[in-house]
Amino acid sequence: MNTLNVFKVAVIVLMASLSTYATNGYFQHGYGTRASGMGGAAIAAPEDTFATVNNPAGLVDQKNRFDAELTWFNPIRSTTLMGTEFQSGATSFLMPNLGYSSLISETMSWGLTFVAAGGMNTTYDSPSLFNNPQTPQAVGTTNIYSNLAQMYLIPSWSMQLNRDHSVGVSLNVVYQTFEARGLQAFGIQDQGQDTSTGFGLRVGWKGRLTETLSLGATYQMETTMSAFSKYKGLFAEQGKFNIPATYGIGAQFKATESLTLALDSTWILYSAVKSLGNKMTQTAPLGADNGSGFGWADQNILKLGLAYTLNEDWTLRGGLNSAKMPVSSSQTMFNVLAPAVIESHYTLGATMNLGDGAELNLSYMYAPEVKLTGTDMATGYDLKMKQQDLHIGYSLKM
Repeated sequence: MNTLNVFKVAVIVLMASLSTYATNGYFQHGYGTRASGMGGAAIAAPEDTFATVNNPAGLVDQKNRFDAELTWFNPIRSTTLMGTEFQSGATSFLMPNLGYSSLISETMSWGLTFVAAGGMNTTYDSPSLFNNPQTPQAVGTTNIYSNLAQMYLIPSWSMQLNRDHSVGVSLNVVYQTFEARGLQAFGIQDQGQDTSTGFGLRVGWKGRLTETLSLGATYQMETTMSAFSKYKGLFAEQGKFNIPATYGIGAQFKATESLTLALDSTWILYSAVKSLGNKMTQTAPLGADNGSGFGWADQNILKLGLAYTLNEDWTLRGGLNSAKMPVSSSQTMFNVLAPAVIESHYTLGATMNLGDGAELNLSYMYAPEVKLTGTDMATGYDLKMKQQDLHIGYSLKM
């Protein structure tokens, strides 16, 4: 089977397996197996076709390349309500990502990637986790369930300005789905799955300042999504659920012939998206412009990674990804649906050269358990989460 046919088959698999990934809020800690092994640090020097997500300016350096990877994601989440712990039943997810790049000329390239980029998923075997502060006698009648899944189709273009500097742009074509059950206490009946689509741009620059130091910068605009019409009575702004803007800067330093260090600082502007940023309120109905949201604050994420070339066949990686959780203690009730309380991620990775332009990439991430105790209107709703993931990827330079 040739590369194009493999790509088509894998796209079908990807579309059939939309799932969730919540770690830096609801974004992945890293995109691409190589970057994932380095804590996600990749802005200054992307190393695969997932440059389209990390920094599209780096796509031209990938020349003609194909990447396919599969991620096993294992989040362990629970909510403690008035002393009783409820465990989320959804604990294992498989997600494929794909990328392809091709040179247009010696200084210009295009690429296409498919990425399962984010989401939230919880499943609780209880209908009584939620009660509405405005009508405390009301409870849900079906078990609590929520799932937000997103898929990005990303065509990209990149160009070298000169020997040391390049720029790039990616178009994010986004498809997302959402479903929630068990929210009858808030007057929301089980509506089934709804879909939403939207578009957004990411731009990037990277430059080599010296033989050992490179810098990069990237910005992704807020992606305007069509509303979830079935959930216009849940999400603020009548069902709107835009994807927040992000921006970041990065540096890579080649300390020795064998050792490379990378550092990124990334910001995610959750608070600008009302369905994510609005805090819990009893003064406005759900779905209104100022209605309750998840109460998420903006996140600043630090990503530190290193790569050590052991020999011509093996490269080893390690990394740290750290950020303050976007959820505050007064906002835990709604975040039963999206317990994004993880703060630190520790990563390892490796690349094995298979010969003839092929390589096998591996990475592992562990995020230790974090607990958040609810206060104010959210008193009694305590969130807890830990997680791990394993990436395996195959790459071919053509």
